[in-house]
Amino acid sequence: MELGIDMHGLESMCRAMYEGQDQKQREEAEKTLMPLGESAENVVACFSIISGSSEPLAQVFAAACLLKIADNHWTRIPEAQRVELWKFCYSLLAERGPGLASYVVADVTAVFCRVTKLGWNDEGPYRSIVDDVSKFLEASEEHCDIGLIILNRITIEMNQSTPAIRKFFSQAQNRKVATSFRDLLLLRIFELSLSTLTRLSPPPAHSALRLRALQLAQSCLGFDFIGASFDEASEDMGTIHVPVAWRAVIEDPKTLTLFFDTYNGSANVNAEVAGKTIECLVQLSSIRRSIFSTDEKRLNYLYQHMRATVEVLSNNRGLDQPETYHHFCRWLSRLKANHELSELMGSDLFPDWIRNVAELTLHCISSDWSIVGNSLYYLLNLWSKLVHPISKLKRNSSTSLETYVEKIVQMYVTSRLHALQSETSPSDWDNLDDEENIAQEEFAEHLESIPAIFRLHYDKTAQFLIQLIDPLLEQYKAGITNNVPAVDRFLLERHLAWLVRVSGSVVGGRIISTSSENQEHSDGELSSRVFQLMIYTVDEDRSRSKMGVGKQPRGMIELDGAIVDFIQSFRKAYIGEQAVSTSKVYVRMSERLGISDHIVVLDVVASKIACILQKYGIVCGTAVVKKTLQLLSDLAFGHSSGRLLGKLKTIRSMLNNHGEESFLFMKGSSMGQQRTLFYQTLTKILFSLISLGEFDPEAEFERFLQPLQLRLEAIAAVQSDEMMINDPEVSNALIGALRDLRGIVTATLLKKTYTMFFDWFYPQHVPLLYRAIRVAAAAGSYPVCNPLLKFYAELVSNKPPRIIFDPSSPNGILLFRETSKIIVSYCTATLAQWNAAGRQGSDPYRQLYKGAATCLLMFSRSLSGNYVNFGVFGLYGDTALEDALRVSLEIALAIPVKDLLAYQKVSKAYFSLMDNLCANHASSIVAVEHDVFVHIVSTLQEGLSVSDVWSHCTEALDHLSEFRFRSSMKDTQNSRNFAAHLERSPNLFPTCLETVFTLILHEDCTNQWSLSRPLLSLILTNEGAFLQLKKQMIESQTDPKIRDGVAAAFDKLMGDVQPTLESKNRDRFTSQVAVFRHALRSLQ
Repeated sequence: MELGIDMHGLESMCRAMYEGQDQKQREEAEKTLMPLGESAENVVACFSIISGSSEPLAQVFAAACLLKIADNHWTRIPEAQRVELWKFCYSLLAERGPGLASYVVADVTAVFCRVTKLGWNDEGPYRSIVDDVSKFLEASEEHCDIGLIILNRITIEMNQSTPAIRKFFSQAQNRKVATSFRDLLLLRIFELSLSTLTRLSPPPAHSALRLRALQLAQSCLGFDFIGASFDEASEDMGTIHVPVAWRAVIEDPKTLTLFFDTYNGSANVNAEVAGKTIECLVQLSSIRRSIFSTDEKRLNYLYQHMRATVEVLSNNRGLDQPETYHHFCRWLSRLKANHELSELMGSDLFPDWIRNVAELTLHCISSDWSIVGNSLYYLLNLWSKLVHPISKLKRNSSTSLETYVEKIVQMYVTSRLHALQSETSPSDWDNLDDEENIAQEEFAEHLESIPAIFRLHYDKTAQFLIQLIDPLLEQYKAGITNNVPAVDRFLLERHLAWLVRVSGSVVGGRIISTSSENQEHSDGELSSRVFQLMIYTVDEDRSRSKMGVGKQPRGMIELDGAIVDFIQSFRKAYIGEQAVSTSKVYVRMSERLGISDHIVVLDVVASKIACILQKYGIVCGTAVVKKTLQLLSDLAFGHSSGRLLGKLKTIRSMLNNHGEESFLFMKGSSMGQQRTLFYQTLTKILFSLISLGEFDPEAEFERFLQPLQLRLEAIAAVQSDEMMINDPEVSNALIGALRDLRGIVTATLLKKTYTMFFDWFYPQHVPLLYRAIRVAAAAGSYPVCNPLLKFYAELVSNKPPRIIFDPSSPNGILLFRETSKIIVSYCTATLAQWNAAGRQGSDPYRQLYKGAATCLLMFSRSLSGNYVNFGVFGLYGDTALEDALRVSLEIALAIPVKDLLAYQKVSKAYFSLMDNLCANHASSIVAVEHDVFVHIVSTLQEGLSVSDVWSHCTEALDHLSEFRFRSSMKDTQNSRNFAAHLERSPNLFPTCLETVFTLILHEDCTNQWSLSRPLLSLILTNEGAFLQLKKQMIESQTDPKIRDGVAAAFDKLMGDVQPTLESKNRDRFTSQVAVFRHALRSLQ
């Protein structure tokens, strides 16, 4: 044995590894056995274990090792041994398969199919897999089962791109293999699944084989035929684009009949088989319309589906099973999604079909939504699609449909009200902790489908909703002054919350459908009721004494959340850029409430927003606060609504009184991001007012910042550094102030506003923040460090261009000096702690990576801001730039490369910094120690394969290679430094050249232009490596024609390209790279 142990010992170790209870024995067994899967030389040893052992655990271990070897070392396996591996798996399954454990069969099948895919383009038996496996289907029942497993596995294998496959196949190569499999074998596999179903005896016999055949059919129909993956669980998976070759099978009535008969025979016998059959029918109903040769055949196909669904609904066959029921609802939804309403109505079956579907929908609505809620979504989606085109049809042809819609609307609303009545008992509703889910009303996805349904006969629907809302409004109004039992109040608020959510969804439907004056009248009737309720709630909040930090009733939280959702819908339809001030919606609202236009609406909305922010966020209502702040932000950033907001009394009051004592949510421990958004929004509103010229900008801005100024001065007055970090009152005040500052500076989008903030901030408050970062970093106080660093990262950001100081102003230099001090202080202290801990910790992201990423981002933004002349620092002996660069590289080197690439924020910050450094400070990069330089270039090469940062990597490599190309023409310190690095690591840049070449040829990048930009500079600075790469690629081709084609493509690539990096020469080369790529890929 390769492991140095006999078969008996190996079997014992496999049992210990898979089933052993002793942790030490398991670890020892794993340590001994795992090397078997780490070398391509162990393939034969794995054969011996599988064929020579009678222990299933040893067999499954050996199969797993074979799969691991194929996944990691495929190119190292000799071609003859690949064929031997394929034949071994096939023979094993054919000769011993029925006697093997099921999990051994599964693992051997996985190896068999993986080898088939990896060897698909090689010479060998791989493409004969269906011919060979079809023999299984004609043998014993056990062999038939194994054959279906193999065919299902190979279909799934060919349809996906796993990380293991991506090691050897590019996306294009993988797609090419999948397309070849589709064209050569997929239809035949589907036909084998159908023939197997046909041969099986009627249910309940052969249930297992029938299920296998259905799973195979589903995999075939779910194949990604055109390379546009869809989500089978979404509304829906989309059209299935089967090739024209499938036409005969799809048009053959026997195909659908086979599935219908399978379902009818299994519905009351085997729920799993019945459910899988319906899943196949869902896919079959999604077949593209153009596959049919004539309209008549397409309609006959549709009518077959309709007839089958009517039969199932009439007899309620199998619908008592939840899974079957759910997939049946999906089936109905797909029928309409793939066919026109006129086609459905053209069938004589339509009256029965629509009646049965309506009855199913009404029954589903009246059932427990916690069980059928997802199924109901598909039914509502079906009705939404049915009613949408009704306006285009003749009136008399849609009468029955409209009648059913009216019943569905009423049942949908009232059934939920009835469910709320009995859903919760007084003993549990006030102690629920899952408050985030409370604010997100159940079944919110339904609300996306109901607008079209409710707006079909909107006048009737609106009156129906009004009849439900009005009595509840009277009860709510009476309850404000009278003491109502808590349970009654809770149910009243939940009922109102549901009706408000429905009303908001319906009113918001105006923006996705044509709206008549009558519908706007109805919108006004509904909206006036909700705004009346809003006024009641605002008056009630104002009349009550403040409730402190106590927990608010759940019903109130739900109602306020529903009101916020309604306002969002109303805003999109009737406020701001989408608003029509003469809209008829305001006519009704004016008659009932005196709300004549969107300005008055904004006043009511602002009052409600203020009330919510004043009572939630400490121990409850955080989700409501988040939605409310988002609403306020959306209003503020609207062009017209933002200016109107600032004129409202409530908003003016918020601008004058915006501290924690006014808005309790700011004291919430989880409200950090919300504080930032709140101050960003308030500052945006303030700047909108300033732009109107209503008052002195600087004076008004300083008045707005006065509360924050007092807080910062109070914190600065704290004498003890220890108290600043360890005293909760002081540290929380500091953290809150930093988050507020970040929100304010984020809103300074113009030179004027940024300059006002900078003049207020510098130099008065800079010492406090430097002191805070010095103390907090030394103490490892991440809650203080992180918001401070994020504030500085926002302060130095110049996108959009806003940091534009006067030519004679030193502010740009001063800003960078202070930024450098922050970076150096934090990085130095953090690295000292990290090194003292042995460069490891329980939470490295929190302890090192997060702060490091923010520091790198700060430095990168400072370098790219174009507001600092960095030459000044070297000229006058200022080490600010040098120090920031040194500590930034040190903290970046402290992060392992695998973690650097794994954490998105860290990788983006690091590679953005490298891009900027290589572009504008390449001499500093070249001057670093050799190990650091190698690390930088190596990480740039690694980053080329990471989708989020590859563009930064290509730019950085291009800048660095261009710097090398230009400096090599002169004898300077830069050229000598570069030469020293290359002498010690001569393969550093040739490896990058090879990587870029590989990506250009094999990866389907969305921006090939950017990917090809560094190629010319890499070629000109590594000519020998390029010629060697060219030689290898040509000589690796065994076919003389392909070899000549590759050589010609290389000649054309460098044709007319000069050894310069001028723009015209670059552009010419880049265009020739595209031609080169196309030429080589066409030869594959």
